[in-house]
Amino acid sequence: MLLFDKRHVQNLKQPLEIIDIPHDHAPKDGVEAYRHNKIFEYEDLQAHFIATRTENYKSRLISVCQRNSWRPLQMTIEMVNLITTEHGMDETFTQLPSYFYDRKRDIEKCVCAPFTQSRFPSGLQISYTFKYPEHSPEQNKWSIRQTGVYHKRDTRKGQSTWVLFNPTPSSMGHCLAEKRLKIEQLEVTNDPLWLHWTLFSAYMPLWRVYIADIEQQILHISSQVIITSINKPLELLGHDQLKSMMNLEKRINETIAILGSAQDVLTEICDALQQDPDFDTSTKGLDGLNNVRRQCAAYLHSAMYLQKMVLSVTQALTHTVLFRDQVVAKEQNTHIFQLNKSAVFITTLTLFYLPASFLAVRNLVVHFLIAYEFRN
Repeated sequence: MLLFDKRHVQNLKQPLEIIDIPHDHAPKDGVEAYRHNKIFEYEDLQAHFIATRTENYKSRLISVCQRNSWRPLQMTIEMVNLITTEHGMDETFTQLPSYFYDRKRDIEKCVCAPFTQSRFPSGLQISYTFKYPEHSPEQNKWSIRQTGVYHKRDTRKGQSTWVLFNPTPSSMGHCLAEKRLKIEQLEVTNDPLWLHWTLFSAYMPLWRVYIADIEQQILHISSQVIITSINKPLELLGHDQLKSMMNLEKRINETIAILGSAQDVLTEICDALQQDPDFDTSTKGLDGLNNVRRQCAAYLHSAMYLQKMVLSVTQALTHTVLFRDQVVAKEQNTHIFQLNKSAVFITTLTLFYLPASFLAVRNLVVHFLIAYEFRN
């Protein structure tokens, strides 16, 4: 049974980070106009919200992480409730933590939180999760990571509230978001798509490398199938290669499912915000997201091509192994037939020579007995 409620911790091992950009975000006395807090305790989070209520922030980023992809978010249930109440969030936000829970196996590998939106008189709330591959050079292994985004845009107050869910501490998405929010304050605070664009443009290219790695493995096995002769021992091919192809097929199917979800999310984000009459269609983020959406479609087509390719190679490999097994069986049958022919020949010789041999032995015994009687 899956326990989706195991998505919170009792004590934080990694901090919850908050970056606030006030409406007047011009540097004062050489000091950048942003507030960046790293919070471990509920009381500190409460104090931060109380202290910043009068600042009327223009953009707020709340960044939460998992210690690793199989662990719950670094938030207590009290912190979640406080964040929800403080910012007037609804189920658009509260559904997201359920996708970051404590798990013992790599389950729900292809499940992404669907794009969700809710409108209120002065704005809208949207949320979703997005998955991407990450390579570990030490283990030479790929893993599927997950990040989540909640965005509340209030046009009356001129505020944007973001919550970013990260799969690991200091993830690439968090680092890029923090850097842009601190360095490009004017640009990002005026672009309601900046975080969506930042995350997708950072993570989407990883799918190209991931797909290329799968294709390289398929081509390696495919080349072995082509040069293999069924009349010779299969030194390079066999059931291990079939197992590898099945694993590659599984990875491709996962890729197609995840990229399909990402494509839907990218389309929905652009459509949802463009329906806002105050949305500036000339923003850099809109073009950026549309370009990423086209990238996603291209990678999806590549994955679908590989899906057909892996099925073709698997079928050829299966036939090669099957034909080789048939050749081996035929060779064994021929050998058994030769042994049977030898057995028939020996049996025939026995039928001809055994009676004569028996009579000779009988005569010898009779002569021996007669000679023995005569001497006595």
